[in-house]
Amino acid sequence: MARIGIFQKQSCADVERSQPTRVTLQPGQIARLNPRCARLRVLTGVAYISRDHEDIVLRRGEGVTVRRGRYNALISAEGRVPLVLEVAS
Repeated sequence: MARIGIFQKQSCADVERSQPTRVTLQPGQIARLNPRCARLRVLTGVAYISRDHEDIVLRRGEGVTVRRGRYNALISAEGRVPLVLEVAS
């Protein structure tokens, strides 16, 4: 299992069964995420995710699983294109 701090390439078993929700962020908008475990997948745009002093950038088609950390994860849309994410938690 590839692991980068709180960000994992593989997902949690219970997240696999949940129905994803589509979230849209306009450039400059920031969203908070504090799940026990959440799977994120970028549909369009570029996501910048920061949590517990760790950062990751995801582009269209990329995904990651975020596990609970000490602080909320902050997600922002980078660039000039709206960010559309699928979030399952």
